[in-house]
Amino acid sequence: MESKNKLVRQYIGFLDTPALFEESENFELFSFSGKNNEDFNKLELKPIPENLVLGKRVEMFFQEAINNSKNHSILAANIQIIENKITLGELDFIIEDTLSNEFLHVELVYKFYVYDPEIDGELQRWIGPNRRDTLLFKISKLKHKQLPLLQHKITQDYLKELNLSIKEYTQQVCFLGKLYVPVNMYGNQFPEINNDCIVGFWLTLDSFFERHREDDVYCLPKKENWLIHPEDNDAWFSFEDSVILAEKSLQNKKSLLCWKKTSKITYEQFFIVWW
Repeated sequence: MESKNKLVRQYIGFLDTPALFEESENFELFSFSGKNNEDFNKLELKPIPENLVLGKRVEMFFQEAINNSKNHSILAANIQIIENKITLGELDFIIEDTLSNEFLHVELVYKFYVYDPEIDGELQRWIGPNRRDTLLFKISKLKHKQLPLLQHKITQDYLKELNLSIKEYTQQVCFLGKLYVPVNMYGNQFPEINNDCIVGFWLTLDSFFERHREDDVYCLPKKENWLIHPEDNDAWFSFEDSVILAEKSLQNKKSLLCWKKTSKITYEQFFIVWW
């Protein structure tokens, strides 16, 4: 089971992640903002399996945050909707707002995107580090598949079985993200998204070599640790050792996250991309 110290650092990183959109309504998606408006200082985290993937880890942290919330409570989570042995989808969370007496269907999204200025269209430029995912694809999936699932007749039958057959649900999306822009554009402002989500940059292996300075040390965190703030990391490695690991990953066409600590005790985080 995972050590509590590492889990706490992951949980803090999760709580500190801003919503990807500043406005309350984006692309006809209403943002769930309860996570950022309440006191989540209770860190009595239960141990979880060390090999638990990042997506499931984030879901557990979200539940922990809501359980420590003063104004929200989870009524159901991860409701799989199955018809004739075919899985139609899943409802992430059914939540009660105890202040307003509202019932919410909340979909949770936590993404890492890089910005490729070579792609046409501003929003189209936010893509996954391995170019297999895009921001607009996720938004389309939310609008046309995940959120409409609530109204499906089979879903309503599931809710009845859970004693949650409530006529009116407010649908919201908790869309959290960390964004990385080209190294030469780091510090610029970008339209359409919350610029507080920009936490670093991306570069190629050649640029990684060029930016290295004597006494810089590095960490290439496992994916489950991508939530952690670089300054909370306690294991650092040499440039030479990091290059060996980076080259192996890039040869397999897998971009990797890297943290850097300088001799002046400043920190950077960036993706080294294979493309």
